Amino acid sequence: MANVLRQRSRLCVAAKLVNLACSALPALVAVAGLAQQPSIAVFELAHTPLMATEVGRTELKYLVSCALPQGQVVKFSHAGKAYELPGAMGLAPGWLKTRMSADDERRVSACVFARTNFFGVPVMLSMRSEAERQAEALGPAPAASAPRTETVPAALQADAAERAEFSRFEASYFGNMFAAKPVAYVCGPTVGKPGTEAWQAHANWLTSHERVCTLPSAKRDGLTRCGFVHVGECTPANLRQAGVHYHDSAVAVFLPAAHRAAAAAKRPVRAP
Repeated sequence: MANVLRQRSRLCVAAKLVNLACSALPALVAVAGLAQQPSIAVFELAHTPLMATEVGRTELKYLVSCALPQGQVVKFSHAGKAYELPGAMGLAPGWLKTRMSADDERRVSACVFARTNFFGVPVMLSMRSEAERQAEALGPAPAASAPRTETVPAALQADAAERAEFSRFEASYFGNMFAAKPVAYVCGPTVGKPGTEAWQAHANWLTSHERVCTLPSAKRDGLTRCGFVHVGECTPANLRQAGVHYHDSAVAVFLPAAHRAAAAAKRPVRAP
């Protein structure tokens, strides 16, 4: 039976936010406690222009879901309609009391980026810490050595059953959507250059799971289909961009290793 952490780290993606990196969210959205229920805390969202459009409300939905933990709900109303946005991942729980720190901004941004879906369809995935993924790839650390990474947030931990079911690494997402000039990056496994047999096999696997945000755009040079900058393999050097090291805030996504035949037939992909 799936435990709470597993349920929180396997979230569905149902937003088509192709230009997410170009739509910065406010650095601070103030909230104030409204009511306390036995297991749910409800807060009111201060006014933001994002409330006025469907795309903006979708961005708020995923922002709240990534930042706040389960049991906390943000509500607001627009044009006479009430909305409620539940928390889930809890990557920046202090946001209710104070401005997000730079680390919080980067971690929440990575979570939102990782949940972006080009097709706008729900997909089950496993979200984990990129820092932990790299540490595991290096093997067990000597007992006397210091931990290689900071404490991994509970929502980015996965139990053995989840790791077995979602065993193939898709990519890691990082950046900062709150910055004055928002940045959104992705890195991935080594699969060869576009057009090669290895790349085509990887692209077909991604498409079978309806996860193509890491594939290159045919219309925008240097960007992926979802507007991310693909920096190549997930090396420590590539996780440092413009003087900022995203090693501890990047979110790694894992998918089932097998293809989903029905989806692959529905959305074939070719190298651009």
